[in-house]
Amino acid sequence: MQTPLTSARPDFGGIPERLMQLTDRERLVLRLRFALDGSYYHSLNDIAQGLKVSTDDVREIETQALRKIQGGTPTV
Repeated sequence: MQTPLTSARPDFGGIPERLMQLTDRERLVLRLRFALDGSYYHSLNDIAQGLKVSTDDVREIETQALRKIQGGTPTV
């Protein structure tokens, strides 16, 4: 039986399962960029400093991860 609370639950379309297909680094970048852990959004620069890579590297990781979870083919 659906209540207003359960019927209002969002359908993430399998996103949690798709996140598990990502590498640890890809998951981390998406979690930080989009505040998936409930904290706050991090800039490319913040993430790059934490991972000790360039902002372009972070952007590439983010783009590749988003392509993977959207079902597209990742670029090499």
